[in-house]
Amino acid sequence: MPSLKLQELLRTARTRAGFASGAKATGPTGPGWAGLSPAAKAFFIASAATADPRRDVVFAVVPADRDVEQMVADVRFFLGGLEGASPAQLEQVVFALPSQEVDPYRGLTPHLRISSARARALYALAAGHGRIVIA
Repeated sequence: MPSLKLQELLRTARTRAGFASGAKATGPTGPGWAGLSPAAKAFFIASAATADPRRDVVFAVVPADRDVEQMVADVRFFLGGLEGASPAQLEQVVFALPSQEVDPYRGLTPHLRISSARARALYALAAGHGRIVIA
């Protein structure tokens, strides 16, 4: 559980950065977001998930599979800091949706870890308890 001081610091940073008003449809890769670092984009995604309670799911796409796990870890950190959630709670709302990493038309099956992560994310979306998905 993050400290109250960290929560206050992140909420102030969210307001000063302009993330408190909610994410626009263009997201962090639009013209105004092009210069953000990956950690700042993770902060934007976490802020978008907390800014609008009516929002069902925040879905973010990163450039490569190697970036998925790092972005998930960063988003979980910032979301936990903003909401005061525990790591166990964050695992139930932030999910990775990695690519299959194999050509499905060649008859090859993806690694079990990849299939499990994809199934977990898709189930969370279908069940309605996933708030953030990073693909």
